[in-house]
Amino acid sequence: MNIASITVKHDSSAPCAHAFFEKRAGELCNCLVCRGYNRDFVEKEIERARRIPRVDTLSNKQSAGNERIPFVVTFHPVLPNIGEILRRLHPTLQSSSRCREAVGGVPMVTFRRPKCQRTFWFTQNLRHRLIIRLC
Repeated sequence: MNIASITVKHDSSAPCAHAFFEKRAGELCNCLVCRGYNRDFVEKEIERARRIPRVDTLSNKQSAGNERIPFVVTFHPVLPNIGEILRRLHPTLQSSSRCREAVGGVPMVTFRRPKCQRTFWFTQNLRHRLIIRLC
């Protein structure tokens, strides 16, 4: 969990909202410290959230587009670090103008969940039963 990604909305105009914010910020701090985060770091980030005006936190922001191509691999615990391999061999792809246009930046590695044997046998058994019933 990234502390910077947590947004605690704060409205300093209402005293009731301020008390509620302080209560919830304290609860969040205690929860994150129980999970192993450094108390000083958490308190510093909550203090940073206090300084952000409510109008800024509620406004819609445009996210930066991601132009990276996904490189999908079926997950297996024995696989090597594929991201490192792609970064190391990316200059090879950049050597060709055709590949440079197609790939652009370093591909983003994404993992697909493998079929487990139980699901495989169940679906095969189900298909077999459907074929028998149709005949």
